[in-house]
Amino acid sequence: MEKIIISALLIFSLSLFVLSLCLHIQLKKKIKRLMTKKPNTRQRKAQLRWNQTQKMLKKRLAKRLIFVICFGLVSLMVGLTLPFYSENRFKASSESTFKTEVNADQNQLILNTPEQSIEKDEVPEKTGTQENPQPFSQPVRVAANFLDLNTMTFFPAELEVTVLNSIRGEEAWRLLVGENQFNPVAPAGKEYILNRLKCKIVAPENSTAIAKFSEFDFSYYSKEGNPYERVTVIAPDRLGSELEVNVEKEGYLYALIDSGDVPVINYQNNLFLATE
Repeated sequence: MEKIIISALLIFSLSLFVLSLCLHIQLKKKIKRLMTKKPNTRQRKAQLRWNQTQKMLKKRLAKRLIFVICFGLVSLMVGLTLPFYSENRFKASSESTFKTEVNADQNQLILNTPEQSIEKDEVPEKTGTQENPQPFSQPVRVAANFLDLNTMTFFPAELEVTVLNSIRGEEAWRLLVGENQFNPVAPAGKEYILNRLKCKIVAPENSTAIAKFSEFDFSYYSKEGNPYERVTVIAPDRLGSELEVNVEKEGYLYALIDSGDVPVINYQNNLFLATE
């Protein structure tokens, strides 16, 4: 569109230049004819009119000459500008096309990047959640508030907990029945599970505190995410109900679960631990 406008302007300028040149030539011929018909010097009035006409025609001739020069210069400038403009437009269009092709190639390269290289830059998924529980036998810390049984006040601290082992089925039943023969037998489709935990409350500012700590702060969830009902049995070496700050303690948790299920352990709805 811009190229058409410039071409039209060039044609218009050339047309005015040619028209002005023609008028200039016509006026010049008219002055030449007038000069050949010089009036009689005795006729004063005629002489004055001739002189005035001559001056007027010379002024017109000068103006026409100025128009011719101006239109000629405009036509020349437009004619010189058009090739450079077309060349620059071609270069800009070529560069734009090249950049577009490069960007498309880069995007295609990113899309074709192997998944292994993309995964290296991904942020590791947070552990300790129900969907991604803390791996088995790996210690983890979680912030919590504990009751100091000496002062009966709460204090902030961190609980460090590790799942040490997992016993289930017949082996778990032998431990339970060995601890108390009156423990109920697991019904059909169910089995007992025992997990030994190592726990420590980390609180440098409350190093002499004895915190209330109970196995009832823990619960079991199925693989599908459903909580298991708590059962009451007499289990060996339980965690107890209190824990000295900065002192490690081990004990068993237990639950009655669906046979073959791989449950997770939950602490105060804040931390999930794998049992295998």
